[in-house]
Amino acid sequence: NSGGTFHNIIISCLASSGVMGFIPMSVYVVIKVLGAIKASLKQKSFDALYVLPLIVVTMALCNEMVESRILYIVNILSVMFWIMMGYLPNEKKDAT
Repeated sequence: NSGGTFHNIIISCLASSGVMGFIPMSVYVVIKVLGAIKASLKQKSFDALYVLPLIVVTMALCNEMVESRILYIVNILSVMFWIMMGYLPNEKKDAT
């Protein structure tokens, strides 16, 4: 990386994409993470398929508060983050 970057993903996203880019991205991440938390809490037994992607995404988001590397830079961390975001389970809606 030849240029300096902000060390916080929120500031980096706001500076690069503005409010119109920040809102959809943050809403998507919040919906996916909350849906995964709800789905994992509904499980009657421990299932690594539900918990492991959630742990990886949570750790990456915590890391992004001090070092922004997953949004505009392509590296192994950013690729793994977006793959794990795709693997996050969704909350199943009951058909009534």
